[in-house]
Amino acid sequence: MAPRARTRWFILLLLLPAVLVVSCARLPVKRPDILSGPSAVPMPEKLIPSAYRPALDEAEKALAEGDYLRGLRLYEAVLEKEPPAVVSSWGRFRAGQILVALDRPREAVPFFEYVVEHIQGEAFEKEAVVSLVRLYRRLEVPERIMTLAEDLRSRNVPAVFLVRLFQACLLYTSDAADEE
Repeated sequence: MAPRARTRWFILLLLLPAVLVVSCARLPVKRPDILSGPSAVPMPEKLIPSAYRPALDEAEKALAEGDYLRGLRLYEAVLEKEPPAVVSSWGRFRAGQILVALDRPREAVPFFEYVVEHIQGEAFEKEAVVSLVRLYRRLEVPERIMTLAEDLRSRNVPAVFLVRLFQACLLYTSDAADEE
């Protein structure tokens, strides 16, 4: 083999791993679909002020397309504008869901905690309670579940929130028993 041909093969062998890495990085990663399934909750459209609808619709579109990082950035951009309470809670709820889907549970906890601290009786807030219970279990801090239950009870939130909390505890317990 001529030296020139060897040089070409050598360069080709050096570039091949880089090409593989770049092409693999562009492959879509299958993520849990947060827009369907048991944790799917529709946006409380009637409560969202019209000024925030385009930004939230764009974020939801990104999620529907499976672009969770873009959806997260769009929700964070909405939250930076210090929106009204329902928009703030909805944005944090959805950001928490996205972070869980991206396997970043520790980052998701404060988003769900915010929603639970500001409960106004919306459907997505019930799911935030369930998500928080799941995260506390996943992160192995179950004692925080009792703290959460006491907090909800002391704030006189609607009973349905406590029911969802205990349903989540029971569901998680039965899921854990099934795995064993």
